[in-house]
Amino acid sequence: MILHERHREILNQLFSDGVVYTSQLKDQFGTSFETIRKDLKYLEEQGLLARVHGGAVPVSQPDAPAVSAFPSLPLPLDFLKRCRNHREQKQQIAAKACQLIQENTCIALDTGTTSYELAGLLMERFTRLTIVTNSMVNALLLSQKPEFTIIVTGGIVSHQEKALISELAVPMLQNLNIDIMFLTTCGIDLKTGIAEQNMEEISIHKHMARRSRRLIVLADSSKFSRSASFHAYHFEEISSIITDDQLDEEIARKYRKSGVDLVIA
Repeated sequence: MILHERHREILNQLFSDGVVYTSQLKDQFGTSFETIRKDLKYLEEQGLLARVHGGAVPVSQPDAPAVSAFPSLPLPLDFLKRCRNHREQKQQIAAKACQLIQENTCIALDTGTTSYELAGLLMERFTRLTIVTNSMVNALLLSQKPEFTIIVTGGIVSHQEKALISELAVPMLQNLNIDIMFLTTCGIDLKTGIAEQNMEEISIHKHMARRSRRLIVLADSSKFSRSASFHAYHFEEISSIITDDQLDEEIARKYRKSGVDLVIA
């Protein structure tokens, strides 16, 4: 199929179904992920669609990517706003995190927006993974790839984050061996450690972390030297922190001097 025919078919499918998925387009046209990404990027530049994680939606809905991609799972406005904050830095961090992952391994994701960026890259860069998450958003996104094994923790739905919480998940998690857990944060401070956005999620994330060989924090540079109400981890409990190249060099030096393994994306 020539280029313009493929573009026309993508648009026809988009306006018919309301969403197109990168993985499905790749299989449908027998092309690579890179080719489909270029197609969608070109069509977005022409003002014909809006790219979202794992695909694209009609251009009339550019400010609500998660709502458009998952019409049955309307997301809180706060989550959508946070998705747009420092997005370029979050994408850098997610790309660096991918370098630590190997095919056929088991990883865990929490509910943060940087985890959401990472989930989108996993679909493009890996063929077979087992992914544990308490995020309904990540689970739905990743389930578009049938080669992935998605394990959802279960529990009670937190409507604030579309996350699953409570100790109900503990018996299931005790049977898992996770290679890496990727944890997001709302604040990192040398004195108070690593914080989380929601106190209700700290417990379930800690259980996930205990079953993980490595705990890696994903934090854009705006999160540093910023304390929060809900302390979650001390630095000795984590393996490393991945951040972006906008982090002040003096701040980076202080954290490394304190023994923190700081990875700059």
